[in-house]
Order: sequence, then structure tokens, then C-alpha cells
Amino acid sequence: MDSSQRCREVIQTCGVELVDGRLPVLHTPSTLFRYQLSEAIRNNTDLVDYMGDYLDELLSEHDAISLYLDPMTLGTPDSATTHVSGGLPQTESLVRLMLGVDALQSRLVATLVDKFPEYIGDEGTDGDASATKVSVKILRQLRWLDYVLDSGALTEKLLETLGFVPPDMQREIVVALPDIISDSDNTQVSKVLASMLKETPELMLPVLDTLGSLDCAPALLQEARNSVISHLASAEPIELPVLLRFLLQSVSADAAAPVIMRIRKRLDVDSIVLASRQRSTLADQSPDVLIFDAIATSLRSHKHLRDAWLKIIASDANVGSQTTLDLVVLLILHQITTHTKRVESVLKAKIDIVSSQPIAYTPALFESNIARFPAVFSVYFPALVSVSGWLIQTSALGSQGARVATSILVSAFGAMGMFQRQEISGELAVHIGSGNANEIDTAAHIYLELATKHPYELRPFAVFIKGLLDYVDNLDITHVRTIFDTLGILSTLAGGSDDSMFSDLYIFVRKQLSSVFPKYNRIGVVGTVSLLRQLGSEHTLEAAQADECGGSSMSQAPRANIQALRRAVQLLEMLMDSGRHQSWTFISMTYDELAHIVETHGLHQQLLTWLHENVSSKFAAQFLGDVEDLNQRYMLSGHASVALSLDDDEAAVLDVFNHNDDAEASGLHAATKRADSDVTRLCGCVLSCLPSLLRLIQVCEKALGDGSLGEIDALLVCGIYLLPPIDIASPHSTPASLQYNMAQSDDSSGNASLLLAGNALVGIDEDSRLDLIKSVCRWPVDLRRALCTSLYVAVNWFREVINAFADQDSDEVRAKVVLRVNQLEQIESGLEALAESLSGTSSEFHPQRAGLVPEMSDTAARTATNGLALRIPGPTTVIES
Repeated sequence: MDSSQRCREVIQTCGVELVDGRLPVLHTPSTLFRYQLSEAIRNNTDLVDYMGDYLDELLSEHDAISLYLDPMTLGTPDSATTHVSGGLPQTESLVRLMLGVDALQSRLVATLVDKFPEYIGDEGTDGDASATKVSVKILRQLRWLDYVLDSGALTEKLLETLGFVPPDMQREIVVALPDIISDSDNTQVSKVLASMLKETPELMLPVLDTLGSLDCAPALLQEARNSVISHLASAEPIELPVLLRFLLQSVSADAAAPVIMRIRKRLDVDSIVLASRQRSTLADQSPDVLIFDAIATSLRSHKHLRDAWLKIIASDANVGSQTTLDLVVLLILHQITTHTKRVESVLKAKIDIVSSQPIAYTPALFESNIARFPAVFSVYFPALVSVSGWLIQTSALGSQGARVATSILVSAFGAMGMFQRQEISGELAVHIGSGNANEIDTAAHIYLELATKHPYELRPFAVFIKGLLDYVDNLDITHVRTIFDTLGILSTLAGGSDDSMFSDLYIFVRKQLSSVFPKYNRIGVVGTVSLLRQLGSEHTLEAAQADECGGSSMSQAPRANIQALRRAVQLLEMLMDSGRHQSWTFISMTYDELAHIVETHGLHQQLLTWLHENVSSKFAAQFLGDVEDLNQRYMLSGHASVALSLDDDEAAVLDVFNHNDDAEASGLHAATKRADSDVTRLCGCVLSCLPSLLRLIQVCEKALGDGSLGEIDALLVCGIYLLPPIDIASPHSTPASLQYNMAQSDDSSGNASLLLAGNALVGIDEDSRLDLIKSVCRWPVDLRRALCTSLYVAVNWFREVINAFADQDSDEVRAKVVLRVNQLEQIESGLEALAESLSGTSSEFHPQRAGLVPEMSDTAARTATNGLALRIPGPTTVIES
């Protein structure tokens, strides 16, 4: 019997059946086979050499070698064989089983390593290109051995082989080294791998992966890190996650800061990702996400990295050096509870405009980064929302922090998907419901920005904003206006062709307008005007027409335009009709709101014409007239005396006395035997809406006349009827309704109207003017109070006139504006003296309590002059006297 037959029988006796052309069959457990074979060799020492020769013979056959490298099949009780894929426990290969026998291991290892180069590049024996290479199968036999008798020799042999094999097999060997060598060989292997980083940069990824698994000396790691950092700028995007993970996870606390600073300098994420997208090298996942995921994993695992990176960002004061890398790292650190407050402190220092340093983190920086890397910021979206929420809570509207929060959320809303948009919409609603004024300011403004920039994307989440209407009565009127502006944009997309949302808002504002409570009336006015602003703007109507043009036919193009105009007129009519049943304060606020949208947003030409015609006719009927009208209205025997006129030839007169409630209360109206007035009787004083009405008229006139007020320039020079010709020398004591008599002579000393006629109150002669004021201060208190009211209205009128005509180009108009400015100062001086004379009396002058100024902080800005509230519309220009 030859040695091969003998070895075959020994193997079969121990439990493995060798079948020609088929996989070996294992009939006993692996441990039992190794034990029995070891015993057989121990009892017959010659068997070692025979068994080694036999294994060399088996492995020398190129076509059959894979049979001894693949897992064996298991023998069944009836001697049938079943392959491992049939569901039985997986077995080892014959070679792997033999490597577990001490007496055979060293020679078999040497044989495998010697055979390894012969099979480099060869495929499986079946010719299938997808089959595992024979060389790889050989390498697998050496991995994860329970023990290696001569690990040094094995390591030496593998490193020697590593020097002459092709790069693909070098990769296989390098990856397998940590699973083959023993710990005592780590230093030797590390030195070889460190040198390969410089010599073969194409193998950097597997080399770094292996180095990370070995116990390397600090000097070797530092050398490896230097090689990696120098390679960062030229590395392929797919390599960067591995490179960064090695750099960060291998660095010690002492060396962390220098390594991070070099990474920040060398790693240009923008250029890398742009190049990758152009080449389309990564189809499954963008490289930016993988890069930042590697950084995030390292930061979460190592506290010294978190501290070092945060310190570097905080100390970097160079504007322009802040990168996407820093922003994402701050978001990663913000998600770690122990670093949240520290990150917020750094952000506050980089964002807050209170700092003397230039702004580092601007809204544009966040906007551009989110737009370029939406996938990255989607991964860290919770941190992004958390940071923006903190900024909303701690920043006032208009501050740098609020602008950054707005930029973050608006950019994220536009760049990300439905889930993120829903989260942003819900978070903003939560902020508005917080009760904090600054928080509500910023959140409402962000809603408006979203509606302006991304209306169609926000429309599906309008339910969050509509839900705020249930609590809108608890909000400030400015917040109410912003919310309605947002809803107005969403409800009037394409001219309001979607009826459902517009109808809901229409019903809501109509309910508010019909309420008996002024608070809800305010909400109704603001809501109606916001809808009108969006529905009646030129932009909305053009968008509606454009959408219709893109539809079925060009003949349908004007339909949405006409529908939008009809709805806008419907809103105007509803607003005007509601005013007839409320108060003059309500009407004043309505005029102010309408004037504001005409001046700042613009309305369609047809709406402006409708509004101007209706408002101008009301203004002329209620407040304007000529001398003949005054004579008939007050049944005067002579000509009415008009004050403060700049043009004696101008017939128009502003009749203030006709609506002076103080004059009516003191019996002056009864004394003049005034004809019945056709002014609607509402709560409050009609004079409270005079400035608002004038402002609405002038902004409509400018909008229709390309900025010119030539059609209403008479209002600049017209006189004012302050008081009738009351005989101030002989007031009656009875009856109460006839306290005063009309003056029967033209003697100005006893005629109140003549005393104030012309420019007596604003004359050039200062002494005469002061004497007149002193004389007036001795009048009866009721008459003085009535004059205070008239002068107070005149002051408000002059301010509105000055604001309206100050921007006209005509030199003549400008000269008259300057005259009005000078007169304003003199009238205010006289009003102050007259009001002071009433101080302490039962007729003390309180214009705000008298209802002359609407108690609506949202409709007009006011300034106080020596205790008197003088009405100045906010959006217009004020010329200080």
C-alpha cells in the first residue's frame, strides 16, 4: 500500500470520506476528527511526513483545489450526503480542518502561502466569473485560527508576499492581516503598512482600516495621520469617510486640536461634493452625508474631540473662515445633551450683533449651505429645528438672531421634503402659542416669509395656521395682521381659484366684523384688509391670468382676473357696510388699514378707482364746503369767517365746527340754529376719522396719478371753520340749550369767529398773537373747550396735509408746505396754552378720552407734545416743526 492510499484510509477512519471529483464528506464532529487524527499521528510519527506529502498532492491539482478549500458536506445516517446549502450546520473545509491539527499546521501553512501566488487572478473551478477567486479562498483558510504555532513565520511570509502581488490581492491580504497575525506581530506589520501609505496611496483605505485594528505605536500613528492629511485634498469622495474616521478615532487628546485644525484647512467639502456630483460616482448615497456621518460617529464616541472642535470654532474670529463643516459639527454637538448649552453660547457669540466682532454666522451663510447640502441638513434636521427654535425664543424680531432663524427655517422648508416641512409648520404654530411676544413676532414673520417664497409648498400645511384663528383674540393686532397676511397669500393663490380656504376666511372675518365687541371688530378689519391686499394686488391678478392662460384656452384667461376683482369689491363693500353699523373709531381704523395697503402694496387700478370715488364723495359731503354752504348750514346773516387759509381765492373750507361734539354739548350748535346734518349717527366723534380719511384719499390719488396730488391741491390751502360768530361778551344763563347768542355786529372784539378769522392765530406779529391767546384764555370754559377741540383737529389735519404734500415736485406746493409747517408750530403753542387754562376745571381738555384719536395702537403712531397726543400716521413721512 502506497503512502497516499494509507493517508486516505487514515483520514476516512477519522471521519472524512474523500470522493474523487466531489466535495469531501464529514461523518463526525470536527473536534472528534482532529482528536482522532492527532492520536493517529502521535502513534505513528512517520505519518506526519506522509500526511504532509498527501496534502501537497491534493492541493497541487489546479482543477480540484477548490474542493478542499470549500466547506465539506455532512454525512447522513443512511450514508447519503447533503450540501451545506440544504440547511444543515455549516462545516469547515478539509484544509481548515487540517490546520487545526498541531503536527500538520506549520507545513500546511507554508504550502498554502507558497500556493497563494500561483492562483492570483484565477477564478473558481467552474469557470464562473462571479465565483470566489482561489487565491482569496486560500487566504480565508488562514483567518480566525484558534492558534498559530509559528505566527512569526506566517507573518513574515505574508508580508513578503505582499511585496510582489498585484494591488487587488494586496488589498485582500491587508484586510485579512488583523484576522491572521497574532498580537506580538502588530509592530512589525504596522511599520510595513505605514510605509505603504506613502508608496501605494491607492491602498490607503484598506491600510487605514487595518491600522485601526492594530495596536500601533504613537509615532507610527502620527506618521500615518500626516500621510492621510496630505492626501485629503486629492482623495476621492468615497474615500473621505474612511480617512476622516481614522484621523479622528486614532488621535489622542493632546494631538486632537492640531489634527482638527488641519482637517478644517484641508477638507473643502463644497469642492469635493461638487466634483462627485459632476462625475456621478456615488449613486446610492451622496458623499457629503457619508463624510459627516463619519465625523458624527467620532464626535459622539470621544469627548476630547468634541471639546477640541468646539474650542477651535469658538476661538476662530476670522470672518469668512466659517465653513459647512463647522456648521454641521455645531449641529452634531447640539444634539449631545452635555454640549447643548456650550454650543448655544458659541452660536450667540457668532450671531449676536451686540458683539463688537464682525458677524460670523450670517443668514446668507446658513441659506447657502442648506441649499447646497440639503441631504446633510436633512439628517441633522432635529438639531436644525432645535437651534432655530432656541433663536426664536431668545431673539427679538428684527435682530440678527431672528434673521438667522428665519433663514434656517425658510431655506430648510424650500430644500427638504414633506416630513421636514410639516415639522417646521407645526413648530412655528407652537411658538405662536407660547405667549411670548418676541417669540410670536418671529414665528409669525417666518410664516409670512414661507407664504411669500414657498406658497405652494406651504399650502398643504395651512391647517396649522388656520388653527391659530381660534386663539387669535389673545394675540396682539400686529401678530393678527401677519397671520392674516399669510393666510391671505395661501387663500388667493392663482386669484383664489380654490374656494374652500377663501370661503372659510371670508366667513370668519364677516363674523368678527358683525360682533358687538371692538376687539373682534379690529380682528375683522385686519383680516378683511389682509385678504383684500392679497386678492386685489396686481401681482395676484397677473398670476391668476397667467395660470388661466396656461390652461385649456386663451379665451378663459380673463376669468380668474374678473373673479378676483369681484371678490375684492365684495370685501370692500362688506367692510364699508360693517362700518355703518359700528363706530367712528371702527371706520377710522378701516381707513387707516386701507391707506396702508394702497401705499405699501398697491391695488389693482379698478379697485383704486372704486375706492377713491366712494371715499372722496364721503369726504366732500361730510367735511368740505364753501362759504355759501356755511351760511346756509348755520343760517348766518353775513359771510362765514374762515381761519388759516393760504389762498383767499380758494372756495373750499374744512368745516370742523359742524362735527365738534364739545360745541354741541355746550350749546353752540343750538345757538347757531344749525340745519339738520345728514351725517350718520354712530358712537364716538366723526372727527376721529378725518385724518385717516384724508390719508386714504391722498394715497389713492397718488397711486392713480403717478404720485401727483394736483387734483386735490385745494386741501393744502383751504381754510378751516373753527367757531361760528358767537357773542362772547354776553352769554345767557338760561335756558341751558341757549347759553350763547350769535354776534349781531362786525366788531371783532365780541365776535369769536372774527377774532380767529384769517391768520390771527398764526400771524407774523408774535405780540398780537400772544395777546389774542391771552384774550381767548379768558373766554367761558365751555367755549374754550370747544375751541381746543377744533384746534386739536386742525393740528391733526395740518400734519396729514404736510405728510401728503411734502414729496411733491412743485416749488409752489413746497412753499405752501413750509408755511403749513410754521403754522403748525404756532397752533400747537396756542393749543397748549388754551388747554393749560382749562387745567383743574370741570371742562379739562382730554382729547384721547374725547374720542378724537382712535384708541387703536395698530392703526396709527402717535407722538406726545407737552401732554397732548398728536396723531401721526406711521407709514408716512413726518416733517418736524
